[in-house]
Amino acid sequence: MRTRRLRDRASSARRGTVAVLVAFSMIVLLGILALVLDGGLLLIERRHAQAAADSAALAASLAFQDEGGDLSAARSAALSYAAANGFPEGDGNTLTLNAPPASGRFAGDDSHLEVILTSRSPRYFSAIWGADALTVSARAVARGGPESSASLILLDPNRSGALALMGQGKIVTDAGIQVNSIHPTAVTASNTGHTRAATAGKPGVPVIKVAGNYATSSGGYFSGQVKTGSPPVADPLANLPVPPQAGHVYNGLPFPQWGTRTMHPGVYQGGVTLGGGMRITMEPGTYYMRNGGFTVANGVRITGHEVMIYVDPNGGRFSFQGGGQIDLTPPTSGPFEGITLYQDRNSTQDISIANGSTTTISGTIYAAGARVSFAGGAQFNQFGTRFIAKSMEISNNAFVGVGGDDSPGNASVKLVE
Repeated sequence: MRTRRLRDRASSARRGTVAVLVAFSMIVLLGILALVLDGGLLLIERRHAQAAADSAALAASLAFQDEGGDLSAARSAALSYAAANGFPEGDGNTLTLNAPPASGRFAGDDSHLEVILTSRSPRYFSAIWGADALTVSARAVARGGPESSASLILLDPNRSGALALMGQGKIVTDAGIQVNSIHPTAVTASNTGHTRAATAGKPGVPVIKVAGNYATSSGGYFSGQVKTGSPPVADPLANLPVPPQAGHVYNGLPFPQWGTRTMHPGVYQGGVTLGGGMRITMEPGTYYMRNGGFTVANGVRITGHEVMIYVDPNGGRFSFQGGGQIDLTPPTSGPFEGITLYQDRNSTQDISIANGSTTTISGTIYAAGARVSFAGGAQFNQFGTRFIAKSMEISNNAFVGVGGDDSPGNASVKLVE
């Protein structure tokens, strides 16, 4: 009997101990469950905040570009988009705009903007662990600023005279110049050579941007703001595809001298040489110069609308010489919309425009690997978009006018962090 009583007491003690352990475990489990539930809610809030920060950074970058580098306009746009995404300033929400970014891969790069969005989220289930609010933070960096609409972009990273003006050569742009060379004399102006760059309606924007520095001598000068030490920009057409070798294959050119001819899209084996006062009309489409270039000389007049001329990297180049007159416009749709002249980016053949050639080309001229030279009274007018090359030299009274469209509709911004 006594033994049974002892067993009953031991069993009761064990049951009491288990009850205490179960009660304690339930508290711990409920606490963990509260943290898990609030953690899930916090993760949703974090994603919500990141979406708001992304849209705010893009809006700020667009406003910064559109308003000529006005940070107050950029901040207003960022606040507006953050509020539209559920994060109005105040009520525990703060938005910080840094131009340039204060951290990350693009710290100090003034072609980027950084938005940091911080929000305080109340505790729900995890209030058993404390009453203080939880902090949610999201960060986004967008690239795109006033320089992204530059109408002349020179990509050589270290050349002296990447942009060289001499002998009264001059260049006038409407939407800025970007020179990527870090050389101390990346841009040179001598013998009254000069540039004039301006972004219409945006006098506060530095419109001649140079990664390195510049030098003048013998009356050379710059009109417009110059910003040295500017970060290089990426080739905006680095992903432009090579056109297919499609259509009829034409052989046996150059064309006969003199007379009037019509050219048709297709593949031109050995390229094209036009001379002797010919009158050429180019039908709309893509002209692929295979194993040769596109040369116009000796008074040729050439007209083409909605054309794109491509020169492959096998020895060809663009050359406009000897009083020729050229009037070209680019395609208005398709993969080469807005591109008029395209010398393969792997081609290092110089592009030459000289001896009184008068050229009016609407659209982008793209020759990322080429040095471009203007000389001897050459006149070049490019309206609407850009001229992208490796380097450029202008001399002997050559006048180069590069028109650009820096309207908001052509702004180019993107998230990078």
